[in-house]
Parts: sequence; C-alpha cells; structure tokens
Amino acid sequence: MKKISCVIFSVMLVVFSLMPVTAFAKTGINSVNYRQIAKDNGIEISEDYTNYFVYSKDVSEPDFCYCVFSQYPVTVTTDNLLFSDKEQNNIIIVKYGLDNVYSNVSLGVKGTLNKLVKNPTTQEGGNMNPYDFTQYCYSKNHKANVNNFGIKGYYSNYKVTKDGEVFFTPTSTTPTPGGATQQEVLLGATLKKTTLSEVLSELVALLPILLPVLITFIAIRKGIKFILSQLRAA
Repeated sequence: MKKISCVIFSVMLVVFSLMPVTAFAKTGINSVNYRQIAKDNGIEISEDYTNYFVYSKDVSEPDFCYCVFSQYPVTVTTDNLLFSDKEQNNIIIVKYGLDNVYSNVSLGVKGTLNKLVKNPTTQEGGNMNPYDFTQYCYSKNHKANVNNFGIKGYYSNYKVTKDGEVFFTPTSTTPTPGGATQQEVLLGATLKKTTLSEVLSELVALLPILLPVLITFIAIRKGIKFILSQLRAA
C-alpha cells in the first residue's frame, strides 16, 4: 500500500509541477523578436525596413496583434488608419496570434503608403486599414477607408504620431529595431514555441490508463511474492 501511495504521489507531482510551466503557452503581446518570428514563418523582411510598430485592436480581448515594418515612420490618422508623411513608404504588416505570438503567424500585406498631395492623380497608395489592409487610392476614386476599431500601441522604435501629436512613445522596455531584447531568454523563447498546455492535457489524459497498469503491476508483484513466501514456508 505504501508503494502504491508513492507511485500515485510521484505521478501527481510530475503533473502539477508542469502546471506553472504552461504559463509559457500563452505569451500574449510580449517584448519579443517579431522580425525573427516572421522569418521563422517564411516571411522575409529586409534590413532597410528599420522602423516597426506593434499594435492591436483597442478592445478588451483582441484576437491578434500586428507589427508594421516600414522604411519610414508610420503615422495614425484621426480615423485610426495607417498613413505616412513620407512618399513611397514601403511597409510590411505581419499578423500574429495573440495566444501565442510564435504561432498562427501570417503575412498581412506588402504595400506602400504615400504622402497626401494636392493633385490626386499622382497618388496611388493612400491610407490603409490596419486590420483588413484595405487601401484608399485617390487616383482610382475609391470610397473613403473606414476602420471601426481603435489602435492600441505596444512597442515601437519611434514616436508614433496621430494628427501631428504623439500617439505612442517607446518606453525603456521597448525592443531594439526588429523587436529583439537583450532580456529575452533562449529557453523561454523555445518554451513559448511549444503549446505546453497540450502537453499537460496529454499527461492528464494518460492518468486513467497509467494508474490501473501501475496498480496491476504492483498487485501481481505482491501476489508472486506472497506465493513464493508460502512455498518457502511449506
């Protein structure tokens, strides 16, 4: 009976010790290397895209976060659209799953943001919706772009402006260009790539199978030992 208790205790100890580790499975919007994560998922971003801005929908529970890499700083309009004060500002927007920024990564858009000009016929790429990436092109008489969600900033390597005023300011915890931080731990990054909550689920699912097997094994061993002791006594 003592051995059975020890076995049960050992199994449960392993399961419950893994529970704190599963916190890595939900990374949320963290200070990580967004450029490298994009590269790991087949999305190449050249080094001349030196500016970046990480944001999400300004709602209580956003489903994705986005990173806009650009050659020049990107601005935000009154209507919460992405814009540029520089002509021919090439951008790449990458979409990341919010439960785990290392997974569910996809290319949002590769495009160009241009400065507003007085002559609309010279303007091909106007403001852009930050979530569905639709773009208003003045020369093509497109309907005005609409975005029903606000923008919540998280990380950037420049001051993001909105209508000429500072909208988001980098902090001391903001990553260096590309999203890398010196504090990032390789082991932590590796664990984040694995959805460890699934590992825990598999372990818990094995308990109904493992426990009967262990108990049966111990019972057989005890039975053999009892028989042998009786034979010796005889």
